[in-house]
Amino acid sequence: MILAEQQPLDREPLEVELQTDDRPWIARDAEDVTYTQVDLTDPRWADILSEPLRRAEGLEESPRDDAGGVLVSAELLRAIEASGQRSEQENLRSLEQLSGRLTKVSSEESIDELSGTIGRLVGVGSRETKPKEEVAGLFDHSTSQPHDCKKLEVDGQVRYAMVMIDKAGRTLEVEMSAAEGEQLYQTMQLIKSNPLLERVYRGVVMGIMDKLLSPQPKK
Repeated sequence: MILAEQQPLDREPLEVELQTDDRPWIARDAEDVTYTQVDLTDPRWADILSEPLRRAEGLEESPRDDAGGVLVSAELLRAIEASGQRSEQENLRSLEQLSGRLTKVSSEESIDELSGTIGRLVGVGSRETKPKEEVAGLFDHSTSQPHDCKKLEVDGQVRYAMVMIDKAGRTLEVEMSAAEGEQLYQTMQLIKSNPLLERVYRGVVMGIMDKLLSPQPKK
């Protein structure tokens, strides 16, 4: 944003102050004067759920898509902030509860459709979610995401190794401390135990994290 103060001709030269918004994209996108507290009566939920129908009718990039994208960004930001205020065990219990709800009310088809809708609304790009063999180039740390966590016993001691995967499908193993490794190991075991939860993680969360970690144009 550029602020300029006009001065009469006989006064000092015009001074221009350039202000940039360095907040993450998700915080900028979530900023909406109508956004106070979202509940299920918010009409933007309908905008999100009807996105596949609009897309099928060729009505892409409509104002309703923008409204849905703002709501998704705001809810994601709120979820991230809430997880930061909980303990690791509380976050793990929340993940277990989510796994149970997905099993009761969702299917692979509905998860895939929702993943596509959220990805389009917030502008998530495509990425590999499974390791690929013989990918040219070096591992891209800027697009790396946790893919798995290995728990090994070496010389009578338990060791942990986080398996990272980049956008192209290259992998890299990183040794972790016992405390951090055990927490990630439990989390990944829970994710892999439920195919629906794993679909959410690899189909939605990894793409969103790519966007969170990548440089975004200033608004």
